[in-house]
Amino acid sequence: MPAVAQQAGLNGSVTDPTGAVVPGASLTLTDKGTGATRTTTTGPNGTYNFSQIDPGQYRLEISMPGFKTLVHDPIFLQVGFTSTLAAKLEIGAVTEQVLVEEGVSGLNTVDASLGVAVTGNELLNLPSPSLDPASLLS
Repeated sequence: MPAVAQQAGLNGSVTDPTGAVVPGASLTLTDKGTGATRTTTTGPNGTYNFSQIDPGQYRLEISMPGFKTLVHDPIFLQVGFTSTLAAKLEIGAVTEQVLVEEGVSGLNTVDASLGVAVTGNELLNLPSPSLDPASLLS
């Protein structure tokens, strides 16, 4: 369970210039630190979801035939928080690319929880006579 608590997520929707949803758009999420990628496509209602992602800095590329490729870079995903990113594709040639450098908000608007990644060394240095994980969490 502690490993899941140190994960992040990203979800949202993809629309066209008129605001209509875009089902079947391809999304590629790239970890800028490791180069690892995850891919998904938007569902029938134009939404997507990346769950259980390591916190860090990412690049999101969204493509769909008949639209310009949209790139959000950088995206900062925080521990224990699911960020929401709504994307609007522009009509154009597939070879054209739109780069958005704004990113997602670091403010948690979903709930009142806070999260910080904790390393093994930090846990070992905590003053706890038993080093019981349950007592560390309380």
